[in-house]
This record gives sequence, structure tokens and C-alpha cells, in this order.
Amino acid sequence: YPEARFVGIDLPDPDLAAHWAEQGMDGAFADIARLPFPDASFDLVLAIEVLEHVPDPGAALRELARLATGRLVVSVPREPIWRIANLARGKYLGTLGNTPGHINHWSKRGFASLVSRQFTVEAIAAPFPWTMISAAARA
Repeated sequence: YPEARFVGIDLPDPDLAAHWAEQGMDGAFADIARLPFPDASFDLVLAIEVLEHVPDPGAALRELARLATGRLVVSVPREPIWRIANLARGKYLGTLGNTPGHINHWSKRGFASLVSRQFTVEAIAAPFPWTMISAAARA
């Protein structure tokens, strides 16, 4: 897709900014609930391993719906499997397997319900230990 425009979004991080510059990649540092783009800016929106970190995932999805004209692909760790797997490997025992920075936790069904409030969910995959959703923007 040589004519495609790719834009990365994250929280401010000087090392990441340097990496984006080295790769010649467009990037911006922004709050996912208030992104600096006009309505209907993107044919495809990816939010991979993002929503478990944000304080208001509903607001984030509303913002992604504002920007998306085509497809949305999102993924999050599937709970409680994620935490159980962490405990089984001896990680994050003091927080019962919760990975640092994860403030939201969803089952496959719960995550699909959340996404369906803003998008038309078309496919759900559950490769261990994630939930991945492909959805269509609503007109």
C-alpha cells in the first residue's frame, strides 16, 4: 500500500519519538479520547493492546468511531486468563497477576459488548491469551 498513510499515536515518550523519526513515520502524542484529527480521517483504525490502559475506554472508542470510516481492529488481554497465566509463570504475584498499567479487564463477551456500543462487531477471535475484534464503522 504505497499510497497509504500510517500514523502512530502514543503517550509522550522521547525514545519513541526518536524511533518514529528514524523510521520516517508520522506520529503524534495525544490522549486517545481527544485525538488531533478531523472526523472520518482513517479507513482503518488499530488499537492493539491499548484499551486496558486507558481510564475511560468508552470515551476512547467514541473517539475512534469519530475517526473511522471503515474498519476497526482492537485487542486486549482476555481475563481472567491473562492474570491466571501471569500467576502460573510467577509474575505480578503481589497484584494477583495484574500486569502494571492494566486498569481495565474484560472477558471476551464483555469486550465485545463494549466495542459493539460504537461499532458493528463482525468477528471475534480469542487466540491465547487475547481477545481480538474486527468491527465496522457505523455510517
